[in-house]
Amino acid sequence: MIAKAMENGFPPEKEGKLRTIVYMYDIWRLHLGPDPPAKVPPLELRMKKGAKPFRCKPRAYPPHVRKFLQEFNDELVRLGWVYENASSRWACPALPVKKPGKDEFRQTSDYRPANAETEPIAGVMPILQVITEHVRGMCFFGLFDFIKGFWQLPLAKASQEILSYMTDAKVYTPTRVPQGCSDASLHFQVTMERCFPKLLYKHLLRIDDLLLYAEDVDTYLEKLGELFSLMNEFGLKLSAAKSSLFERSVKWCGKIIDGDGVRHDPQRIAALREMPLPSTAGD
Repeated sequence: MIAKAMENGFPPEKEGKLRTIVYMYDIWRLHLGPDPPAKVPPLELRMKKGAKPFRCKPRAYPPHVRKFLQEFNDELVRLGWVYENASSRWACPALPVKKPGKDEFRQTSDYRPANAETEPIAGVMPILQVITEHVRGMCFFGLFDFIKGFWQLPLAKASQEILSYMTDAKVYTPTRVPQGCSDASLHFQVTMERCFPKLLYKHLLRIDDLLLYAEDVDTYLEKLGELFSLMNEFGLKLSAAKSSLFERSVKWCGKIIDGDGVRHDPQRIAALREMPLPSTAGD
């Protein structure tokens, strides 16, 4: 990571200070392991009055998908992120999704039945047009990814069974916040904002994509030290593979951000232009 920062133009005379800041705390991971959950309040679901448990029927999956589900959930059990729960009154179907361009899967869950019985959090997600105003005139940037972001956050004991899911063989109950439940994204956003109040107007955060920015290198290093200190304080982990310590131009949430300002990513614009025109009223 430091070598990449140097390639991106980080001043050589400041390398020692950058190296000290980066290695000061145990916040980097290539794979999220059996670390304890972050030191933040757990997500607690609020159910609608008269909510009734939902239990799906087992689904049939092809052999290679069954193998993936078995191995993936064995690993989650080993890490303590889920546990087998044959007595659960709730169970939504596991939903394996093929990764784009790869012969690999990621597991999601179809939580629509459970979401329909919960009262969602009333909160506000950042408006990109508003928050990106703060980066105009900035020249130095860092991009940081919370590795397996939602899985780092604890799930309240009383809410765990509600978010149970079923594979072809077993029912599993999560102990961490799973993607797909109605409150997950907003809870993550609000939790991170509460973790980093000292960095207000010093960084941009939209769910698990964090952008640090500054006018000069010394200020950037100061902010970087603050950020990593707070990460360590709350037990949060960053992806060493997906984070970048130093950039002069970044792509963040569909925008190009650099010293010249903020503009739309031309690749996204091209993709929109290439979309076929609707042929029916349903389209």
